[in-house]
Amino acid sequence: MNYENLIQNICIEYLQILKQNKQFVQKDMARSIGISECLISKWKNYSRKINTEYYKSLEMYFTKKEFET
Repeated sequence: MNYENLIQNICIEYLQILKQNKQFVQKDMARSIGISECLISKWKNYSRKINTEYYKSLEMYFTKKEFET
């Protein structure tokens, strides 16, 4: 597995964890990162890979204090 696939899998897994804990709202994430909800759906369905240009935005989104328990 290469680095990009690893990042992809970690991001999708984290999205699933947040959704399971009811801390993930796709609309808020899309607005925060500046992308469409459709793109997030494509990432979650593995029909589109996460472009490296979004890594920093995703990191910032995933480390928001409101996700801390």
